[in-house]
Amino acid sequence: MDSIGKREQYEQLEACSSITPHLPYTLTYSSKALDEMLNSYNTIYVKHNTSGQGRGVYKLAKMEANQYALHGYGIGGQPIQVVGDMDTITRALQPLQSIGHYYDYIVQEAIPSIGADGTPLIIRHHMQKLGEKWVVGGSLGVIAPSSSKDGVVNRSRKGTVITTDILLSEILQMPRNKLTAKKEELDALATLAVSCIGKEIADQELGVDFGITADGLIYIFEVNRQPEVKGFYQLDKNLYRKIMNHRGWMKRNNSMK
Repeated sequence: MDSIGKREQYEQLEACSSITPHLPYTLTYSSKALDEMLNSYNTIYVKHNTSGQGRGVYKLAKMEANQYALHGYGIGGQPIQVVGDMDTITRALQPLQSIGHYYDYIVQEAIPSIGADGTPLIIRHHMQKLGEKWVVGGSLGVIAPSSSKDGVVNRSRKGTVITTDILLSEILQMPRNKLTAKKEELDALATLAVSCIGKEIADQELGVDFGITADGLIYIFEVNRQPEVKGFYQLDKNLYRKIMNHRGWMKRNNSMK
């Protein structure tokens, strides 16, 4: 299997028992799945199975009197904001259903990956395969704009890149004596995640997106098969050079295997 979407990723990661506690509860999109998730959670995410850069990702929240609020980005990247009953929400998610075309989504528990001030955030690990070993090429944090209502954290959606240390110590206000252990936990989970996914694909670079709660619980949101490095160039030229040096090594050595 060399072409996998978010659903297939989830299934592969779920098969790794050590990772399972770090995965948001996830179902394949259907009316029944929406009902089940919204009966269990006040807020969920609906994500297109194969899109990237925040396209086709929506935050869906329960309101009063069978009303719901949908915020996110359409498949074409256009902002979507809809408030209404479930029929209204379904039409927004499936705008082409009248002609028999249905978008392929997953439905996912919303993890409160937010800072002390409520700012949505993620941590991205850029993983690279040197020979048979996966290594961390670099790590950075991304925070969403303060005005964000959709919770989509992505540099292409006006997210701001910061160092992982600043995200943990200042945005999450984690005690400094816990930073090293938390970063080691992130590194270990990223390595385990790409080792699981990497069994099915030939990629030599992968990006692991983490959410992290106020009490330090880590969740794997996604493994990105085309991780960009512009954020590293913008944030830390040394990390960027490390990633590019690894690419040079991989080009010289991995292709010989």
